[in-house]
Amino acid sequence: MKTSASIFLLTIYLFASTPFCELIKISVFVNHLTEHQSENEDITLSRFVTIHYFSGNVKDADYDRDMELPFKSHDISPSFSVVLLTPTFEYILIGPVRYSKQDFNTYKFSNIPASYLSEIWQPPKYLS
Repeated sequence: MKTSASIFLLTIYLFASTPFCELIKISVFVNHLTEHQSENEDITLSRFVTIHYFSGNVKDADYDRDMELPFKSHDISPSFSVVLLTPTFEYILIGPVRYSKQDFNTYKFSNIPASYLSEIWQPPKYLS
């Protein structure tokens, strides 16, 4: 399910936002090639491609038909959306930090009896 959904979304992306949609015009390419071959039987695929893609835009009798070939014209208007994010300025006022110095009482290890060291589960004792 995930694979088919990802292939579907990738296909939509490729056809919508890249020149990949020019491949839809392959049928026009094939039809135009057969038209040229019916006029001149000596024309091959490589000669056809050379005439239409590597010889510049020659304005001949079938110029309009030539411009319908895939990757021949740049009339693709890509659709994209622009999202403008307007910055919002929220001021957070931080007041001065107030703290008090608190001294913690520590144990004086010299006053702890040795019997407490053997009993590990005894809570700490406050000795002053």
